[in-house]
Parts: sequence; structure tokens; C-alpha cells
Amino acid sequence: GRKRLQEDLAEKLTADASNSASDLAAELCETEGLMSAVDFHRHIIRRQLELRIEERRKTSESTSDPLVMHYELGQLLTRLGRWDEAETEFRTATTIAPDNQYPWLWTVPILVIREQDDEYRAFCHAIAEQFRDTTDVMQADVVCKTSLLRPGETDFADLPCQLVEDAAADPSQEGLQPWLQSCSSLIALRRGEFQLAIERSEQVPFHTVHAYVLARIIRSIALVHTNRLSEAIEQLQSVEGYLPPDLRALSTTPTDTPLILSEEAAHHDWQIPWILWREAKQLLQEHAPTEAQR
Repeated sequence: GRKRLQEDLAEKLTADASNSASDLAAELCETEGLMSAVDFHRHIIRRQLELRIEERRKTSESTSDPLVMHYELGQLLTRLGRWDEAETEFRTATTIAPDNQYPWLWTVPILVIREQDDEYRAFCHAIAEQFRDTTDVMQADVVCKTSLLRPGETDFADLPCQLVEDAAADPSQEGLQPWLQSCSSLIALRRGEFQLAIERSEQVPFHTVHAYVLARIIRSIALVHTNRLSEAIEQLQSVEGYLPPDLRALSTTPTDTPLILSEEAAHHDWQIPWILWREAKQLLQEHAPTEAQR
């Protein structure tokens, strides 16, 4: 009865209602005890995303750019926590354009979020093999960043680390340099060169916020490994507020909880720092459990 009524109301408002009408309906639902206004708005957002997925799939055969289509579908599915389907879309994109590094980059965070360790390891081997002879610095950046996202999963001999490190120190790279510098810091971290990772992380400017946050989280992990726990906590707290709140909350969300992630939370530029943020939080919990709760 009541639940069906609120769902019918949300369905009617999903496609074309104004914000004011939606707010009024949400207030009515809350007043009548059907559901909270927050839950009502979430229901509308979920239906909007589901309808966008349905519409995108209907037009899939006539699309002029299948790569973009699979990316958009993967993003929408990620926002709903439909991880298996999102992974399928992103993996399909890697087969359509295997020489394009970005579909590989889209796929990796999903594997880590889903804790698919064997699949992640195999995927890292595949991406290293695909771009083994690359001389493109951004391809090298993606190969190293994705393969080193988890510690101890990849043989350094398979990775174009030197290409990234050289480019990170090259001023001519200009706009790419912050990304290369943060990746270079990650390379040093995974090699166990913690002081070098700290020094490299300091080079990344704030104006490239995704790269900056990534570098500072890497720095925090390196500080833990050098037993500078107070500095590590301070460093992590200084940047974790930049991570999308719904992404941070995902760390404590039961896997069977219906999700609605923001667009930015579904994007790899935030998912990669978030994965390393989880690692930093876990390390701090192990080394300084009391301080880590601050």
C-alpha cells in the first residue's frame, strides 16, 4: 500500500518534475509517514540513473562511439553499485580500444573495490604486457599507477617505471607533470624507498587537486613506514576532506546496501586516491589505533 504509493509518486516525478515539485512530494511522503524526505530523493535519483542506463542500452547498436557508450554505462552502473555490470562495460572497452590506456584505468578500481585479487593480478599482468614497449609517458603512468595500486602484486621488471620517473623530472612535461610526479612517488613507495616517496610527493602542486591529494596520501603511507605516525595522521587528515564523502563512506557500507554514488565518486581520479586512503587508514589502525581514531 504505502510503499507502492511512494514508489508510484517517485516514478511520476523521476523524468521531468521540477525541484520544487519533488521537494513538495518528499515533504508529503515524510509527513504521511511513507518514508523520509532523504530516502524519497534517493529513490528518485536511483530511478533516474536506472532510466538513463535503459535508454543508453537501447541506443547501443546505433552509437557512433562505442567506447564512450561503454564508459558512460560503466559510470552509471558504478554509481548504483552494480559492480559486475560496470566491470563488464569497462572490460569491453579495453577490447574495443586495447591501445587506449584509459579503459584499462577505468577497470582497475572496480577490481580493487570488489576485492577481486586474482583478477586484479591478472589484469595488471595484461596491461603491462599490452603496453610493454610504450614510449608514451601517459600510457606508462597508467600502467605503473594501476599495477602498483596494491602492494606486492607486480614485478617491477614488467613496468615502465623509468619512463615515468624521467618524465616526472622533465619540466617540458608541464601540465602532465603533477600526475607523473604523484605516480613517481607511488613507484618509490612500492619499492620501499619511503624517504624518496616523501620527497617526490612534495613536488606535486595543489592546483592539480586529484594528483595533489593522491601524492599526499602516498606521503602519509610512507610516513607510517618510517614510523612518523603523528605526521602521517596529520598529512592524511589534511587531504581526506577532498575525497567525495560518499566514497569515504563506502569503506564502512555493507556490500548489500543499495548505493547511489555521486558522479565524482564514480570517477577513477577519485577512486584511486580513495583506495590508497583505505590502505593508509588500515596501516594507521595497525600502528597507532588510538591516534587513528582522531
